[in-house]
Amino acid sequence: MSIPHQHRLSSNFSKNMTKTLSGLTTLGIFLVNTLGFIDTDTGSALGCGRQWPLCNNHFIPSTWDIHTMIEYGHRGFVALVTLLLLIFVTLAWINYGRWIEVRALGLIAVSFVFLEALLGALGVVFGDPPAELATHFGVSLIAFSAVLLLHLVIRQIDRLPYAKDQTVPAPLRPFSIPRSFMRITFFTLAYLYIAMYIGAYVANSRSADAFRGLLLPQERMTANNHVFWIDSVHRSIGVGLLLLVIYLLAKAYSLRQHRNDLWHITLGIVSCTVLQILAGILLIASQLAIYAQLLHTAIVTVLFAALCYLALQTLPEPSARTRQLPQTYLPEH
Repeated sequence: MSIPHQHRLSSNFSKNMTKTLSGLTTLGIFLVNTLGFIDTDTGSALGCGRQWPLCNNHFIPSTWDIHTMIEYGHRGFVALVTLLLLIFVTLAWINYGRWIEVRALGLIAVSFVFLEALLGALGVVFGDPPAELATHFGVSLIAFSAVLLLHLVIRQIDRLPYAKDQTVPAPLRPFSIPRSFMRITFFTLAYLYIAMYIGAYVANSRSADAFRGLLLPQERMTANNHVFWIDSVHRSIGVGLLLLVIYLLAKAYSLRQHRNDLWHITLGIVSCTVLQILAGILLIASQLAIYAQLLHTAIVTVLFAALCYLALQTLPEPSARTRQLPQTYLPEH
């Protein structure tokens, strides 16, 4: 039975709107996280006092200064992006909900954006200890990565050939990845997340203010607050991450014949890791200048999202979809 022309036009419009909102929402979440960092770093988190959702006893402040403008602007932008996200995820479920990746990523994105907003509100009302700020940063990265992955998965779905059986979604990953590669990918992802949490904790505890030395730590071993040892551990974690992603690159090289996309993604991950280390050196050289902090944060955001996407690509297809196309299984290495 042919699909009515009007219905096809409506469906195409809805899908085009979904793809447009996916790009806007991804950019919006990235800007929300960036504004949140500026908000904290400039000491503007209390620009509205210890009140939420009120700002200095009003919904719209009667007096303004630069800190109030930054904090109130951040809150307003969060509300706008959250609304965009809800519309985007709803449309994604309507148009692409047959794919379990779309449903799962949509739930993760909405859950973590609301959790991020809740942590921000609690931080304003009760204060922001370093552990809470580090947790907030980790949650914000998961929220951004989920939205970005949802955007990428929708683009991938639109490039799929039409399946013969339209009731079952076509496979997104027609080649099965060796479990060894999947394990090292998820281990690297977990390692990076822990490394980011430690880095955010160090930054928000102000220990990094005392870091010295571009390549090797040059603080006195007897310095107060164990700065030398904190700096040494922080840098060692960075070196460990670099070794892990290089090993991941070597594993991806053996898969490039069937999954050249994994090779390119892993190349990007290694490049981001090197840039992250260089940005860390710039941080120390600039004595924690805000531009260096923003660069450091932006690179690690892209790095984490890229590793999340790589991890998604290593997952096996659901059994119902594996029957749609012939499977090619890659040997273990």
